[in-house]
Amino acid sequence: MEKLFFTANALLPGYTDITLRVARTSLEKTLTLRVALEESRPKRPTAVIGEIQFDENSPKENYITVKSGEQLVISAEENVTIYYTVDDSCPCQNSASRKIYTDPITITENAKFRIAAYKDGMDYSERLNITVTVDDTHQHDYNSKWKSDSDNHWHECSCGSIADKAAHDMETKNAKDATATEKGYTGDKVCKVCGYTVKGKEIPVSGTTKPTNPTKPDGNKGEEIPATGTTKPTEPTNPNGEGNGNTNSPQTGDNSNLWLWFAVLFLSAGMLIGTSAYSKKKKYSK
Repeated sequence: MEKLFFTANALLPGYTDITLRVARTSLEKTLTLRVALEESRPKRPTAVIGEIQFDENSPKENYITVKSGEQLVISAEENVTIYYTVDDSCPCQNSASRKIYTDPITITENAKFRIAAYKDGMDYSERLNITVTVDDTHQHDYNSKWKSDSDNHWHECSCGSIADKAAHDMETKNAKDATATEKGYTGDKVCKVCGYTVKGKEIPVSGTTKPTNPTKPDGNKGEEIPATGTTKPTEPTNPNGEGNGNTNSPQTGDNSNLWLWFAVLFLSAGMLIGTSAYSKKKKYSK
């Protein structure tokens, strides 16, 4: 029986190459795998005391003042055990003060709730801490300033109690369309009630305008240039007037033919003068 060896080349988690080799053979196979690191503990429990909610977005440490008789309701994902303590000890330790949550807890005195979830084969969840002060004389005094999250806004008392909770009423502001030369903006989403704002995004230039004809330095527009291949070229003009239907006279403005006529006239005049002088010489020599 031959031995099978394998080697891995990677930093985990991430992508890794695993090469399988059979000893004393040329057999070899490389596989690329993605190794992910899954969360090895359950999600943190959530809780409600009266109108106050402690969810996944709440901080680890929370403080609240309530009247005696309020109830603490704890929730967590399925198939987990919820442990809690009231004396600031860790619920992850198997101590005499640790209790298993089964039903809502009626609050009658100050307590430091420490809450965690546990699932077999996994570690304890992140801890939720709620320090509760019982004060039957407390009167809620809700701050006029709005508090908010991504979905809602509300008024909050110094004890942690909330009032006037409602969903945002959003409108779009500062929107701007993009042009061929200027960037645009999708606009900000702003709550009409509390002012909670979700910033918009930049829109790139459109680049869709039709280019204009080039301009001469003096400011006048240049001549329009026809598209290549769209016009029939004209027949070239023969400098001697041939090929254009006119064989009797040179083209207007053709100076080369005009100088030719001058040359012929000059030569003719020279020959006439020379002939006349020769005739006179011959006459006088007789």
